[in-house]
Amino acid sequence: MVRSWPNMKYLYLYNNALMGKLTRALGNVTQLIDLYLMGNKFEGGIPEEFGDLQKLEELSLYDNELTEKIPASLAKMQDVLYISLGNNTLIGTIPQQLGNLTKIRGLSLHTNNLTREIPPDLGKLQKLEDLLLFNNNLIGSIPATLTNCSALRFMRLSYNSLRGHLAHTNFAGLENLRILALNGNQFSGLFPVTLSKCTNLGWLDLSRNHLSGVLPKLDVLNAQLDQPQSQGETCGG
Repeated sequence: MVRSWPNMKYLYLYNNALMGKLTRALGNVTQLIDLYLMGNKFEGGIPEEFGDLQKLEELSLYDNELTEKIPASLAKMQDVLYISLGNNTLIGTIPQQLGNLTKIRGLSLHTNNLTREIPPDLGKLQKLEDLLLFNNNLIGSIPATLTNCSALRFMRLSYNSLRGHLAHTNFAGLENLRILALNGNQFSGLFPVTLSKCTNLGWLDLSRNHLSGVLPKLDVLNAQLDQPQSQGETCGG
C-alpha cells in the first residue's frame, strides 16, 4: 500500500492502536514532510530506511514500544527540524552523527534506556532550541560543546547518572535558555555562577544532586562575571 503513495507529504496516524513493526517501505515515500506515528503500539526498531526521507521535517515516534538502537542513518535527513522518540524503550547510545543535523530545532529522546555519554557533536547544532534527554541512563559530564548551542530554550537532562562539577560548565552563552532541569543526577561542587548570565531563565531545577557550599547572591555573581577572564578560565567548548 505504501508504494501507491508517491506524492504523500503529510502522514498522520498518531493516537491509535496500531501495532507491529514499522515498515521499511516508508523510506520509499520520499516526498514526506511530516511523519506522525506517535501514540501507537509499534515495536522493534526504527528502520534504517527512514534516513532516506530527505525532505522530512518532522519525525514523531514517541509513546510507542520501540526497543532497538537509534539508527545513525537518521542523520541523513538534512531538512529535519524535529525528531521526537521519547517514551519508548530504545537502547544503546545517542548517535554522534545527529550532530550533523544543522537545521534541527528539537531533539527529544527522553524516557528511554539510552546509555553512555552525551555526544559532544550535539554542540554543533546551532539552531537547536529544545534538548530533552531526561529519564535515561546517560553518564559522564555535560559536554562543554553544548554551551555553543546559543539558541537553546529548554534543556532537560534530569534523572540520568550525569556527574561532574557544574561550576566548571560555562552556561553564559545560553542567553535564550528558559528551562534548565538537571535534577536527579550526581552533579557536585559549587553552584554554577555563570547561570546568572541566563537572564531569560524561568525554571531552574538542580535538586537531588550533590551540590555544596554557599549559594552566592545574584549581585555578587554578576560582579564576578563582569570581570575579565583569563584564557584558561574560558570554557567556550
